Amino acid sequence: MALTAMQEGILFHYRSNPESRQYFEQLCMRIAGNIDIDAFGKAWNYTAQNNEALRTVFRWEKLEKPVQVVLKNYEIPVRLCDISEYNEEEMQSLLERLKEKDREEGIDISTEPFRITLCKLCKDKYEMIISNHHIIYDGWSNSILLKEFLRHTMLSKRRAAVKACKEPVQGICKMASKPGYQRTKKLLVKVFGRNREQDFATLGFKKAGRDKEGRDLHP
Repeated sequence: MALTAMQEGILFHYRSNPESRQYFEQLCMRIAGNIDIDAFGKAWNYTAQNNEALRTVFRWEKLEKPVQVVLKNYEIPVRLCDISEYNEEEMQSLLERLKEKDREEGIDISTEPFRITLCKLCKDKYEMIISNHHIIYDGWSNSILLKEFLRHTMLSKRRAAVKACKEPVQGICKMASKPGYQRTKKLLVKVFGRNREQDFATLGFKKAGRDKEGRDLHP
C-alpha cells in the first residue's frame, strides 16, 4: 500500500537521519491494581487486530517507491521488568533510566513500529510505557487506542469468568441426569431460580410419575 504524503515526508527524515528521535513518541501511564500478564498481552493483540496501524511496517529497500505493509498475524511486543524490590528513590531512578533507554533505542519501523513495556513497581502498581513512531499514528489517537485496550481488558475478564463457570455447570448437569425428578427439579430451581415444569421439559427432563411405593420413575 502506498504511503500518504505526510508519511513520505516522515520516512525521508527517518532514512536521512536514523539516529534522530524526532518522530519517536512515548506515553507513560501509572496503573494501580493486579495485572494478569497473559490477559494484558491478549488485550493489546485484540486492539491491534482492530487497528491496522499497530501492525503496519514499512519497506523501501530495492523498491521504486516505499510501501506500508499491514501484517495479518502480529503480536504486540510486551517487555516486562520488575523493580519492585528497590526502595522508592532507587525505583524512580531505575524507571527514568528505563524510559531514557527506551527513547535511545528508538523504533525500527521496518519490523516493530509499536511496543509496550510493563514495569512492576510493587504488588499492585505498574508503569506502562507505550512507544511508537509518529509515522503510524499521531498523539491524538492514543485516547482511542487506550479506550479500546481497556474494553478488551474488561472483555477478557468476562471471558475468564465464563470459562471458570463451565465446570460447575457441567457438574450440575451430571447430577441432574440422575434418577429422581423432584430432586432434579429442586436443584435446577436453586440454580436457575425458576419453578415451571415447562422450563425443565426444554432441558430434557420429563416427569414420568411414581411407582406403587411413591418413588419417582425416571423415563
